[in-house]
Amino acid sequence: MPDKTILIVDDTPANIAAALAILKDQYRTRVATSGAKALEHASAADKPDLILLDVTMPDMGWLRGLRAAQGRSGDRGHSGGLSDRRSDRSRG
Repeated sequence: MPDKTILIVDDTPANIAAALAILKDQYRTRVATSGAKALEHASAADKPDLILLDVTMPDMGWLRGLRAAQGRSGDRGHSGGLSDRRSDRSRG
């Protein structure tokens, strides 16, 4: 049984399905399709070990989401790595 949990935060069903297909056999997974639900998961007693966050969520931007999750959890020891496909393409 996997012992690490990954929270997938995305509002696009195809992205969620792709992430689940890759991660489901090696990790416990949770899904949130809104910023509010993501914050509920992030502040739950059984916090995820990693949050994969869509940086273009309509109801919560990535920076606001990261700050809110850190504020609710009281954990400032983790940082977020971000990738935006638009900026990746411009780098070649």
